[in-house]
Amino acid sequence: MPNIQFKVVYNYERTSTLRQDGTAAVYIRAYLNGKNSYFNTGISITPKQWHKRNRTVVHHPNQYQLNKQIRDEIEKMQRFEYELRETGQEVSLKRLKDYREHKSIRSFTDFIKDQLEREKARLTHSTFTDQRQTLQKLEAFKDNIRFHEIKPKLLKSFVEFLHTQGLSQNTVHKHYKNFRKFINLAIKYEYLSPDKNPCKHISVKKEKTDPLFLLEHEFKLFERFEIPEDKQHLEKVKDMFLFTCMTGLRFSDVSRLTRENIIETPEGMYLHIKAQKSRKAYRQNLRKLFPLPGMTYSRPEQIIKRRIESLLFPDDVLFVYRSRGPYVKQLKKMAKMINVREKVKSEISSHTGRHTFGTIMAGKVGVHVLKELMQHSNIRETMIYVHLNKKMIDNALDRVIW
Repeated sequence: MPNIQFKVVYNYERTSTLRQDGTAAVYIRAYLNGKNSYFNTGISITPKQWHKRNRTVVHHPNQYQLNKQIRDEIEKMQRFEYELRETGQEVSLKRLKDYREHKSIRSFTDFIKDQLEREKARLTHSTFTDQRQTLQKLEAFKDNIRFHEIKPKLLKSFVEFLHTQGLSQNTVHKHYKNFRKFINLAIKYEYLSPDKNPCKHISVKKEKTDPLFLLEHEFKLFERFEIPEDKQHLEKVKDMFLFTCMTGLRFSDVSRLTRENIIETPEGMYLHIKAQKSRKAYRQNLRKLFPLPGMTYSRPEQIIKRRIESLLFPDDVLFVYRSRGPYVKQLKKMAKMINVREKVKSEISSHTGRHTFGTIMAGKVGVHVLKELMQHSNIRETMIYVHLNKKMIDNALDRVIW
């Protein structure tokens, strides 16, 4: 790879404009592979104080100090480029810019930490937690990973390390996928060369598993379950879980609901929310879902009424749990008190409600309607629930004329 070419540039020559005080800035131009980056030296001079041919400051009371300052800056950048080459790292204008802006990204591990900090506000809580756990696994595997160490051998060793931790194949796949994401980001931001992407040589397959959902009689058992007197806190867990079973909403969306998301009309309660994962607008009349026989409102509306009445402050979230971990912990405690399958008792999660909704509704509405209710981008995701609904298959077979 060619070296970065440095050149001192007077901004007045580039733009033909001066500041109000009659000066213009002096820049250092870095050129590599057909691209330029300009770095401000912090020096501003008049056109008479610039020597165009020698590209130096002249006729200035501090001209010697200023010219030395420019030379020192170029020397520092050249030294940084040399360090990158000596350690086998990718040389790019992006790396140089980060160095000049005093960003402490000296290794791939630093890069991941920086990206997590930047994306924290945008990511869902669960996604951020997953990626942070991947970083923790990487740090346990190797204290500080340098950019030049990102090679197929390292990826393979990391995957083997994850297997020695007793993790399931799908958990290993999740961590590898996160690792691969950060490698691709490092390539995007020119910390790594696209030609040296090690992910092309290593793949980790995901095991196909059926999502856990409640059978219809189990769903009714959860609905009819009476909370013991000494465990009244489980009432909030029950409401949250049943609401996900009746709407198909993800935990990341249910946990953010407030009164602002509910619009009451004569036709029913309308739920308005922008899904955090898909960024799609969700608008649903809750009265159309799981109606109560002989009543003018539905079961999810009944839950919302109960949650609104329990609010201490009007702008509080409707469902108490904001973090997935504490919610799932209490959900498992409740499941162990109900006469459901052992698999449900041990493996129930925040997503079980969404899977239950998809499976139940697959036997009641068309696949394209279900796709909209589930907010799927691809109908193949929706077809999973059609395949899981055995009752739907049995009903279809009952209609066959043999």
